Amino acid sequence: MSTFDEIAIRYDETRGGAIRGDVYARGLADRIDAGADILEVGVGTGVVAQGLQRRGHRVAGIDISWNMLTLAHARLGGRVMLADACRMPFATGSFRYAVAVWVLHVVPDPAALLREIGRVLRPGGRLLVCPENRPSPADPVGRAHQELGQRISALKGRTDWTVTADDILRLGEQAGFGGVTERLPDQTWQSTREHEIHSITSRAWSDLVDLTDEEFAIATANALAQFRSLPPGPLLRRATAEVVVLQR
Repeated sequence: MSTFDEIAIRYDETRGGAIRGDVYARGLADRIDAGADILEVGVGTGVVAQGLQRRGHRVAGIDISWNMLTLAHARLGGRVMLADACRMPFATGSFRYAVAVWVLHVVPDPAALLREIGRVLRPGGRLLVCPENRPSPADPVGRAHQELGQRISALKGRTDWTVTADDILRLGEQAGFGGVTERLPDQTWQSTREHEIHSITSRAWSDLVDLTDEEFAIATANALAQFRSLPPGPLLRRATAEVVVLQR
């Protein structure tokens, strides 16, 4: 069972949902030939794939979480599959394009994942990887979430708490890809103090699910204190986004 099974029902409401997924789809589609077949690795609830389909692409999606796939199926129909991305049930050279949005940082072995994606891509195929957003200096909520991620990693004994675009380029080169990092348009979306507090106290983030109550209290105390000090009413969230374009 994936930890994402436990947060699937709350996933979209805490990450921007279909609107934000469509923003990513637009940026990815600009780098993909018209009408292409695409594999989305870590399709999640299907919001990015749905945006790609609206732009005329045919998308197949895989994910390790059954509950996330249930939501993706409602958006995409039967083109989704439960599978481990490091051991995909596809023949070598099956796809011209693959995309992965906010995936590599939650995979135990991102190098193995990139090697496996390289296997299912055709020679000359292209992989588009979007690492996690980086919070804008003008977004105190994003900076608090960033610090929360570091605290959780420290509690779990991890030395790296995220996978950056530079990490992806380096791992991609080791897996036989050449690549570049390109900026996507800066992102803005609305939130509230109450929403941010609830996203933590309800453990709507996968890294929070398996913490003990004591660990949870230690990890989240500072972020919750910062959120509670914010003024009531709408909060404008801001983040910078990137896509790593890898070519076999």
